[in-house]
Amino acid sequence: SVIHELVKYFATGDRKTALAILEANRGTVGHTLPHSLNRLEDKVRQYQSSGFDALISGKVGNRNTLKITAEASQQIIALKRSRTPVYTDWQIFNKFNSTAAEKGWEQLKSIRSLKQFLNQPRIEPLWYDAVHGELKSAQRYSRRHQTELPKLRDALWYGDGTRLNLYYRDDDGKMRTKMVYEVMDAYSEVLLGYFISDTEDHEAQYHAYRMAIQTALHKPYEIVHDNQGGHKKVDSQGLFKQICHIHRPTSPHNPESKTIESAFGRFQANILHQDWRFTGQNITSKKMSSRPNLEFINENKDKLYTLTELKNAYSEARKQWNESAHPATGIPRIEMYRNSKNPKTPEVSPSDMVEIFWLITGEPCTFTSQGIEITVKGNKYRYEVFSSPGVPDHEWRRAHTLQRFYTKYDPYDMTSVRLYRKDDAGELRFERVAEPYMKIHRAKQEQEDGEDLIIRREREANLNDRMERQIAARTIEAEHGVAPEQNGLRSPKLNIPAAKRDELQRQCERRTKKYSRNPEEYQTARVDKVISLTTYDELEEETDFDTKKAANKL
Repeated sequence: SVIHELVKYFATGDRKTALAILEANRGTVGHTLPHSLNRLEDKVRQYQSSGFDALISGKVGNRNTLKITAEASQQIIALKRSRTPVYTDWQIFNKFNSTAAEKGWEQLKSIRSLKQFLNQPRIEPLWYDAVHGELKSAQRYSRRHQTELPKLRDALWYGDGTRLNLYYRDDDGKMRTKMVYEVMDAYSEVLLGYFISDTEDHEAQYHAYRMAIQTALHKPYEIVHDNQGGHKKVDSQGLFKQICHIHRPTSPHNPESKTIESAFGRFQANILHQDWRFTGQNITSKKMSSRPNLEFINENKDKLYTLTELKNAYSEARKQWNESAHPATGIPRIEMYRNSKNPKTPEVSPSDMVEIFWLITGEPCTFTSQGIEITVKGNKYRYEVFSSPGVPDHEWRRAHTLQRFYTKYDPYDMTSVRLYRKDDAGELRFERVAEPYMKIHRAKQEQEDGEDLIIRREREANLNDRMERQIAARTIEAEHGVAPEQNGLRSPKLNIPAAKRDELQRQCERRTKKYSRNPEEYQTARVDKVISLTTYDELEEETDFDTKKAANKL
């Protein structure tokens, strides 16, 4: 009756009376008539064309969806999942209605009823993956764990690489950004270590974790990282096993499982955003405040940071973050970290730093007469072994020249390396510490104090090495009866300057003289036999004894 009266008064143009009738009957069960006159007039027109269906809310009894049978619903889901072609909701609506009559299905009344059907909790998962992708579907419907963050520092560290969200200008004046790999303590959200580079690779991870260890002075109990290729190389080199008890990758495509993702987002929004050079957050971010003002930045390209300035600015931003209050406690993050103690995370000793962070050459190198040379990042380094500061160890050289060694070095300090040899079991055994090869000036004019003495000392040491090699070799010859003198020949003299040759030759002969005869003649029984058969006339002519020469040798 109410709607009939409204129709009558709208037909005569008496809108005020129609509105009064509406207000008097507000709350009548079964219909929801609009408040405004214009919308009320539209509703009256719908009533005149469609009858009472226009007055009933679609929510009442969910009439439209109840008409969709199981077979019809599968047809609608199939059309929604179709990729060849891809249908819009309007196209699904029209296509379904065009075939509904011949299949005995009731036609859909409106596009709204179709959308209500598709968005039902039991229906949506059946088509969501085809439209938005299986990963999005899994993130939307899969159950998630509710976890508690650690209660102690160093219980869990997160490592992750991301864009360094500040623009800088390169040497050509072009606007650029960099990558940064960060290591964060999950308990306090303190950023412990980082490294800025062009890509997220194993080198960036190595430097970031090294800085984190040097900052913490403790090993973490657990490290969680993503599945980037650089982590696999770091893992293969055993770095994670030496740093922590447990390390594991996060589930792929699951940023919610890493606290560092959320923390770094807040770091970008709260700290880096203050700099007008801010690049903006991830492009999937919907807030306008998370996007850069590219017009302003392009207008001020000449004022962008240089690379050095960028690194300094980022360091200050990290410091500001670490010194700001943690949202859960209100205590500065760095204070939370320093005041916490974790009994299960040992302190790091200098020997630990060597074992963890010193790198070893992939292939062995030969120690030659010019020492051992290794190449690190395109730079060549030469080392030798010393017996004392500034004095090369010639005794060690005589035994190991031309032997191959693996070299362990610290990329941060190349002033000393460690030489390792591989035993028969394939294990590396420490040999000696080597230091940079000693250099002297060739020109007399440029030589410094003491260099001339070093030259003379090394000349003598080299001559002594030659004599020692000759003595050792000739001793072996004589012991086995193959010395030239034992076979009617003469050994060549040392090929050295005449001033030293005679003296060294005499030393060599004196130290090997007992082997000038056959070895068997020096056995006790044979010597006694020789003496008993020798007469005075067979003795060599007696020579004068030079006491002065003997005294000089003492």
